[in-house]
Amino acid sequence: MNDNIETKITSAQDYISKFKRKITKIVNLPSGATFEIKKITLRDYIKCGGITLQSLSDITDKTVEEKNKIIWDKMTSEQKEQQLKINDKIICASVVNPKLTLETNVNSNEAIPISMLDDNDYYFLLNEISNFSFANEDMKFFREGEKSSNVNTG
Repeated sequence: MNDNIETKITSAQDYISKFKRKITKIVNLPSGATFEIKKITLRDYIKCGGITLQSLSDITDKTVEEKNKIIWDKMTSEQKEQQLKINDKIICASVVNPKLTLETNVNSNEAIPISMLDDNDYYFLLNEISNFSFANEDMKFFREGEKSSNVNTG
């Protein structure tokens, strides 16, 4: 390592501002409200209790609507109830502004309880988040990973 070369470490603020425009977008909800959402990463999705990697890899070539139907049709009633709780977590994790929360008793100046969202806004947000976060091109690594799993490295 050359001690004469000074390397500037990226600050948290620089990192966030550089990538924020790639990972956030403004959406206009059916109610007329305007929210800012961020892309949900695969890590976020799994932390929220989302589907398994195997399930996700089985549906990577489908549209969001096809994915949702395949997953929903395979679920039991208990799994569907659990999925709705997961959807709440995903929406709360994705909405940057205004802040949403799973809590029901909060100061209205601080956050909006997700239970107060209009159904049209709720499902619109869920669809926007899914389309923005899990676009087909963002999931290429699953398909490429399957194709390259037998690569000879020697």
